[in-house]
Amino acid sequence: MHKPIALELYSVRDLYQKDFEACLRETAALGYRGVECFGDPALPAERVRKALEANRLSLVGWHLPIETLEGERLQETILYLKATGCPRAVIPWIEPETFATVDSVKVFAARLNRIADALAPHGITVGYHNHDAEFIPLENGELPWAVLMDHSHVFGQLDTGNALHSKTPGIDLTHLVSRWPGRAETVHLKPYSYQTGYETMIGKDDVPWVAFVNAAEAIGKAEWLIVEFEEEKMYGQFEGAELCIRALEAIL
Repeated sequence: MHKPIALELYSVRDLYQKDFEACLRETAALGYRGVECFGDPALPAERVRKALEANRLSLVGWHLPIETLEGERLQETILYLKATGCPRAVIPWIEPETFATVDSVKVFAARLNRIADALAPHGITVGYHNHDAEFIPLENGELPWAVLMDHSHVFGQLDTGNALHSKTPGIDLTHLVSRWPGRAETVHLKPYSYQTGYETMIGKDDVPWVAFVNAAEAIGKAEWLIVEFEEEKMYGQFEGAELCIRALEAIL
């Protein structure tokens, strides 16, 4: 029995930004049991909670600009996350030059640790979500992702597609969620093909889905599997989201 599947709502961003309630209704109708929101919080917290409850969806996390988790914004963000019942704050992106040297990665790791320490007393965990720069080797041969994980205590929200997009030889997704036990609290399931890039679908791509999910759950202790599908050349947003969950149901 695998962990429940959630949808990163960036996958269906058009309706998310136009009609939040309708977006959750359609997401739930596809069979997803949770959602991950994104962006600077704008909707009233009570509205978010009511829409989640109405559709029996769990709010598994929120992709937040790092600026909302520091300085003057920190306390209001904490209050908002608590009011919506959101247990995780995830930084979804940082400038690629952050991963240019070992020292710059260590500086960023310390920054993440400060954020995590500020949110921990409120029962909110902090994660970092990768793109491809984190998997382009440094001068000493180490992956920036490894340096970040070794020098931080946030969870690593590994995005399968983005990691493979680095095209770094020897990237082993299963190893990446096994090397740091208990540090894969949530993972992003994004298809990727070495031949066609993001223009592919789960089960027709180059992600070793069964091995990856098994390792993420058993060793990484992932509590949620989160689908993220951004490619719109092949499918519409909800069509892609539906095909992803049907493919996972068949594979897993």
